[in-house]
Amino acid sequence: MPTFDMVYFEEVGNGLVAHAGARDLNYPSIADVRAGINYGYDSAYTGVLLITDEVSDPAVAALSVVDNGDGLGGTFTVNGSDNGAVNSVYTRPVGSGVFVLTSQISGDGSIDFALPEGSYWGYVESVGSGGKSLSAPLVFSITAQGAVSGLRQIRTALRSALLSESSLAGLLGSGEAVYYSAPPRSAVKPYIVITDEPQNKTRGLVTFCFNLEIITLRSEALVDITDKLLIALESLALFVGDYSICAVKVVEGVKVDTGKLSAIIRLEVNAYKISNNVVMAYQDESLTLPSPEAEQDYTVARNQVGGESLSGAAYTYDRGAASPVMTLEFKALTESEKSGLISFFNDSAKARLNEFSYTGSNATAVIVKFAQAELSFTPFDREVGLSSVIIQLLVQQ
Repeated sequence: MPTFDMVYFEEVGNGLVAHAGARDLNYPSIADVRAGINYGYDSAYTGVLLITDEVSDPAVAALSVVDNGDGLGGTFTVNGSDNGAVNSVYTRPVGSGVFVLTSQISGDGSIDFALPEGSYWGYVESVGSGGKSLSAPLVFSITAQGAVSGLRQIRTALRSALLSESSLAGLLGSGEAVYYSAPPRSAVKPYIVITDEPQNKTRGLVTFCFNLEIITLRSEALVDITDKLLIALESLALFVGDYSICAVKVVEGVKVDTGKLSAIIRLEVNAYKISNNVVMAYQDESLTLPSPEAEQDYTVARNQVGGESLSGAAYTYDRGAASPVMTLEFKALTESEKSGLISFFNDSAKARLNEFSYTGSNATAVIVKFAQAELSFTPFDREVGLSSVIIQLLVQQ
């Protein structure tokens, strides 16, 4: 341990700095001080030190981002910080610039922010009495969904997913080496280039097609980068702008060209466009579904055929006098949405027994009952597990 003629300590950040004088005196470590070791001329350590209450680094907060979809900004939410900690959110554009302070909030909570359309890195710095802590950085996008094509929305989300996978980023030439079309001259290998192909649309389901080309300096790196890239694709967001992602598929395998030190992955992203959601609610239970593809209103009379059961047999309306009926056709329901609808139908609405609230895409709520005794789903796309269903609701007078 070093010795000094005279020593005093100054607290700098979260540590202690010793200043030397004219006599050989020992000084304690930070651990000794925090453990409350006696400190004075006749003790193991000598000098003058003012010891305050022990403090610790503030908790590491979590940052999440919601895009307003107007190309102007969004909302930051900070969770898990210490009470009273000052949380500062820093951002910078992906691929350029430096981190700058964008928003600040005391403790947990949400705060609106203004940023132009684009992709950004962001993190939150929490400062408390014991020092500061930094959250893990994340990539987020600010979009103008009304003006941005679906292709651009999906492509931006795809790039964000690749950049967010730390094991992949660690293998690339830089932390941002994922480019659209031609990379810049300054690009450092290895890097990834995303190009798109014509998209297909079938009955509301849109297939976005991309080529991901890995450019590297050595052939053995292709295998590692390809493996990590496929892992990164698993983190692609389920909801991207105006679209709900149904499936991500690698088609035709991975084409490796060792001569050119490159590999190409052909990717298909299946999605369907989301309009305004609709909500079914009974007491404390609620179900949110994408807006139906079709919605018709008509009146049904007692004993009039109301549809078909799961077995295909006709059933009739037997709930009193004539009643207005809403017929809703939902296409491309995901397995999660299908399960939610079945649960609400069986457990909350009790088939045709309970009245519940239905809020349509026009934000108007009406009191309804299911007009059918069973739900009958038909495959919409077997490969990605999508289903469609027609629902009939009796509007209560």
